[in-house]
Amino acid sequence: MFNIHGLLKSFLNFIYLGTLIGIAIAFFSMLFFSNYFHRNYSGFLPTSKTKDSPIISRSDCDVALDALGPNIIHFGCTFLSPDGKVGKIYYSQGKLPTGDVQKGFESQQIKFLEDLMRSRFFNRSGSIIFATRYFSKLPLDIEKKIYAMGTPLLSHSHDNKSDPYIIFQPDFHFIKTNGFRQLIEQLDKRVRKHPHTTRTAKVFWRGETSTPFNRQTHLRASSDICLNITRVKLCLMAKNHGWLNARVSDAVDSCQGYASILKAIGILGRPASQVS
Repeated sequence: MFNIHGLLKSFLNFIYLGTLIGIAIAFFSMLFFSNYFHRNYSGFLPTSKTKDSPIISRSDCDVALDALGPNIIHFGCTFLSPDGKVGKIYYSQGKLPTGDVQKGFESQQIKFLEDLMRSRFFNRSGSIIFATRYFSKLPLDIEKKIYAMGTPLLSHSHDNKSDPYIIFQPDFHFIKTNGFRQLIEQLDKRVRKHPHTTRTAKVFWRGETSTPFNRQTHLRASSDICLNITRVKLCLMAKNHGWLNARVSDAVDSCQGYASILKAIGILGRPASQVS
C-alpha cells in the first residue's frame, strides 16, 4: 500500500532542497557575472559619487595619472563632480610642459568639460584624462588600462581615428571661438552681400606651415621636411595655375628658420585677414 504521506514528504523535501540549490547557483552566478561585467565593460559605465562617497580631487587624479606610468608627459587629469563642476587640473609628471598649448588652455578645457556635462551626451562624475598637446599618444597597453579603470581618455589630435579607447574632443581653437561662430557669421554676411555669381573665378589661400609631414617629423625642422609639407607643396603647385593664389604666410614648426627658402622659391606671402 502506498504511503502517500511519506511520498508527499519526500517530494516536498526534494522541492525544498532544489530551491536551496537554485538560490545558491543564482547567487554565485550573480557574483561571477557582476565581477565579469565590471572587469570587462567598466569603460561603458558612467560612475557617480554621492554625499556618502565625496569626490577627492587630488586622490582621484593621482590614481589615474599613476596608471600612465612615470615616463608619460603631455597629459592632464581633472575631476567632474555630480553637480556639473570641474575641479583643478593636474598633470603627468606634476606640471604642464612648456609650449604644450597656447595661453588660456586650462580655462578653455574646463569650459568645454562644463559645457559637455550640461549636455545630454555626457553624464558621469569622477576623474577624466585628456591630452594637452597635438599628436600626444599613449602606448596601447596603457590605453587599455585606463579604459579598464572606467576613466574616459580624451584627445583633440590623434593619428588613429578608429582607436576604440579614445574619445575625441574639439581642439582648443574651436573651444575658444565657440566653434568659430563669429567667423562663420561674418562669412555668411559676406556671402549674402557678394553672391557667388558676382565673384572672380579664383581660389585664394594663406596659412602657416603648421601641417606636419608625419608624426615622426612633427616639430622637427629641416629644409627637406619643410619642402615636403602638404601646404608647401600646394603653394608650389599653385604657381603653375593662374586661378589658384596660394602662399605661405609664416614659417613655423617643421619650417621654423627656413622662411628665406620659402621666399626664394616664391611662395612666402603676407598674412591676410580671415574676412576682408
